Amino acid sequence: MSAEQRPYLVRGDCGFGHDAVIWEMESRQQSYLFKLRQSPRVKRLLQQVFTRRDWVDAGQGWEGREDTIQ
Repeated sequence: MSAEQRPYLVRGDCGFGHDAVIWEMESRQQSYLFKLRQSPRVKRLLQQVFTRRDWVDAGQGWEGREDTIQ
């Protein structure tokens, strides 16, 4: 499938946010957005993120941050 035929963004619930699907999205350079399972590590990361001030404008009145968790 050519880049013009692909969707702008693939969105999925937490059932899609596992390594195999994420790897496939990244190998195809496909933008994606998945919900996260609220594991203890994710909850700790979210607590840290919400105290930071380095959020960026994501458009339409929203702000966002990118982070990494393993």
